[in-house]
Parts: sequence; structure tokens; C-alpha cells
Amino acid sequence: MTFASITSALLSNQIVESNKSAKITAVYAVFWMRGSEFDFENPIINVHRVRLLMIGIDIRTQYVQAQP
Repeated sequence: MTFASITSALLSNQIVESNKSAKITAVYAVFWMRGSEFDFENPIINVHRVRLLMIGIDIRTQYVQAQP
């Protein structure tokens, strides 16, 4: 997945209402794909996690790159 495809999925599935919200949530997915870890005690992180779960991305698990 790319930043653009995540943003598009969040908007097209009406998970978020604005392009800005979609982009902010997509940034968390990109950080996750690059190996970042998150503090799930922070409620804001959980808001983005729930949004991403709705499109099949779980930032609580370790990212494993799909084979081509």
C-alpha cells in the first residue's frame, strides 16, 4: 500500500470526512511500514488504529512486506 492508496481508501470508504484527516491517518500507516512503534496508551494513536483497521491495516502488529 502507498500513502495515496491508504488516503483514498479512508475517503472512499467514508471512514474519515476530510482529506486532511485521511492524510494524517495515512502518515501513521507509513510510519508503521517503516518500523515505528506506537504508544497505544495514547488515545489519539488508537483513533488512527481503528480507522486503519477498517481498511485492513493493524499498526499494533509488526509490518511484514508482501512478496511480489
